[in-house]
Amino acid sequence: CEGHEAQYRLLREYCLGFDDWQGLLQRAEQENMAPLLQKHLVDSGVDIPPAVRRSLHILYRRHQHQARVRLRLLEEALVRWQQQGLTPILLKGIALCLSLYEDPALRPMRDMDVLFSRDQVKKAHQVLQQAGFEQSMEPVSPGHHHLPPLHKKVDEVSICFELHQGLY
Repeated sequence: CEGHEAQYRLLREYCLGFDDWQGLLQRAEQENMAPLLQKHLVDSGVDIPPAVRRSLHILYRRHQHQARVRLRLLEEALVRWQQQGLTPILLKGIALCLSLYEDPALRPMRDMDVLFSRDQVKKAHQVLQQAGFEQSMEPVSPGHHHLPPLHKKVDEVSICFELHQGLY
């Protein structure tokens, strides 16, 4: 997530005449990108209006809380799966969040994707249901690359796991 000086220079130049800060905040939050926007605006030295700076900080704190809860539930799931002899592989956002981002709050995520072998995926699904996760009512066609999503609300944060039985 480290910026490049040339990109930061362009960002500073673009922001010199920028005046739709509220629109930018709304769009950034719609896309779950407010923490990453804040990081790059601050790191590039952009003169952020005080009200926008405060709003970005509040949004960052909310995303930070969500990331903490998400990672805590992931850790609990990993322990449960390990206790059952299951071998998960983290995919997509959660894998990137833990390997490429200096701060998990910077990586937006709708769900956590985890791959299991076809012979383990149903057991992994049951383990999460036993931990209080509820299966989504969204229909998933037979043979789809993941089972129906599992949801749970913890500390006002909606957590979703998609357990994959294939990459596609």
